[in-house]
Amino acid sequence: MAATPYRMAIYAADHRLIWHNARAGTVWTERITALGPHPQLRAVLGAVLAHLPEPEREIEFKRRLVLHERADGEPFEIRDAQGAWERMRKMRLPRGEVASFSVDITRAKRGEIALAESEGRLREVLEMAPVGIWKLDEAGRTIFANRRLIGLFGDAAPSALMGSGLILTSGGDAQGPFGFATEGENEAQLQLPGQAPRRLLVSASPWVGAEHGTPSCVLSLLDVTPLKVAQERIEELIERDPLTGLANRATFCAALGGMAVDP
Repeated sequence: MAATPYRMAIYAADHRLIWHNARAGTVWTERITALGPHPQLRAVLGAVLAHLPEPEREIEFKRRLVLHERADGEPFEIRDAQGAWERMRKMRLPRGEVASFSVDITRAKRGEIALAESEGRLREVLEMAPVGIWKLDEAGRTIFANRRLIGLFGDAAPSALMGSGLILTSGGDAQGPFGFATEGENEAQLQLPGQAPRRLLVSASPWVGAEHGTPSCVLSLLDVTPLKVAQERIEELIERDPLTGLANRATFCAALGGMAVDP
């Protein structure tokens, strides 16, 4: 039992620690040994939680007491004074004793925390992106939308692509996700009730995650309405007199240049 990778302990029905296999040299063993033979659970918790600041220590103390009384075999996580993580289970034995089993999960937990932090940083980058970022599942339902995407649609992101008002106007690829080409940009219009249509450039990623059975794609939406309006205005000024709206000299000469001249 002493060689098992689990840390094991048994508490009597009156909460006395009557046996444990914790190995020598560990913080847990050193602190429990200092309490003398068969310490009460409250004394054990007081010793192993001494490193926590007062408000946090009181909360964790109460949580551990509740979990000990429950002893339903459901796993829960704890952290020791050295920052190591353990997954613990407590089970009630036939005569009222409580058996406690815990295994070190520090490496997995640190990886989990690092992944969460990495995902948090990625989310921050996506939220600050100058384009709308829209992640959709294979049914076209919204998985993620950044602030810029929400701003395009108003107060909230649409629940799905269908019925969102986004219409592909040029480009596209029948083989691409939802008909969008994954190479180059797609031109689209956003038609929302009570608003003038807005023109967008849409980039689409290929389907990803299909190997896990949950394919998704990401659309990036850039509102180019002001740019398109400015381009059209420039073209109009090149071809027509701004005062009369009539074709100007340059347009007239261009038209003449394209006419056939009889010999």
